[in-house]
Amino acid sequence: MAWRIWLFDGLTGVLDREINIGSFSWKVTVSDSSFDTAKDRNVGKDEFGGVSLPWEVFGDVSESERRDLVAPYRRGLCLMWEDNRKRLFPIVAGIISSLSEKRTEAQISLDSPLAVLSRRYMVHDNEFGTNAEHTAPGVFEYKGLSLRAIACNVIDVCTNRRKNGRLPLELPYLREQGTHERTYKDNDIQNLSCADILKKIANVQDGIDMQFRPVYDETSRRIFWRFVAGDDVNKTISTINTHYFINSQRLQTLQDITIDHSNHCNRIYSVGATPENQELSTVAMVENMSMCENENPYIMTEACVSDSETENYGLLREHALNLLNAQARPLIQIKGSFNLSDISDATGEPVYNIGKIFAGERADVLIKNFPTIRERLFECRIMELSGNNSDTVNIVFDVMPDPFFE
Repeated sequence: MAWRIWLFDGLTGVLDREINIGSFSWKVTVSDSSFDTAKDRNVGKDEFGGVSLPWEVFGDVSESERRDLVAPYRRGLCLMWEDNRKRLFPIVAGIISSLSEKRTEAQISLDSPLAVLSRRYMVHDNEFGTNAEHTAPGVFEYKGLSLRAIACNVIDVCTNRRKNGRLPLELPYLREQGTHERTYKDNDIQNLSCADILKKIANVQDGIDMQFRPVYDETSRRIFWRFVAGDDVNKTISTINTHYFINSQRLQTLQDITIDHSNHCNRIYSVGATPENQELSTVAMVENMSMCENENPYIMTEACVSDSETENYGLLREHALNLLNAQARPLIQIKGSFNLSDISDATGEPVYNIGKIFAGERADVLIKNFPTIRERLFECRIMELSGNNSDTVNIVFDVMPDPFFE
């Protein structure tokens, strides 16, 4: 079992050559996993940092070949895990986006598919300003589709239907039916970055989780990203897998656990937009004093938020109420780590294969004999996986209600 790193062609995903990097770090998220109880969904992020490539890893090649192998927006880098059966599982893959050369090494940064798509725009190819008036009247209209189908169509316009726009992506939901509608006008191009559109789809009130998940096709020796997203009913990424972790005094498949706590919020003041022909902004206030009015009352806390795009009072209050409902009672978030070298006594196989664990999937976490928890099974979602060149993987689970207040 070992980490393997490959260079690949950024346009086709075809593997080029394996290289050996002494140290690196990586992170995969399904959302913003920082401790923020009212977080947006956003689009899952992949990060592969701290990448320095000594020139000798490229072997005996010419100067021009060496330069081509690290060409930004020409080559990509993929981190894969080789399991005990010699199978390769891509964990993080990205397009080389920046390059700093030294006599001893090349220092590179990687762009995820989402970062690449931040440089693509939702506009009709070869029709922008080409009419007699030099305007942009083109309109994209989508009706009767699911949110993830609309997202796929937006990506498709910005890649497959764009001149020289291809990327190694798989878009499985292009024609999925639903009840959503979206309109995008070429004339609004400054607001139509593909990545921004995806983020807005993810962050609407009934938004969905989205990921670009790297996949390795052994037959073609090719890396590509599969777009994975929640459907209109189950907003989270669906999965048939549930992973099991335990932390007790005698057995710890989940090690070094910490349980972070957030405070409650009892009242939220929300300031919206200023309606036309008015001097004052629309405002709303919502409160939940249950934590302050029980037998063992807690100190009251308040928050103020700005919702500058909303001037309708009912909608402004609804947004504020959603925030309040997420914070009216204290929350917790469990973090820990697991080891890829741990072997099951029953099967002789590794307990965990990082190639089969994805951010967004379900996990059952059993905690026993913790100082404040005698025994409890937590039903969680995996929000973040991260690590380095070692066999230790850090894991962050989703925010959940503090069981102390049930």
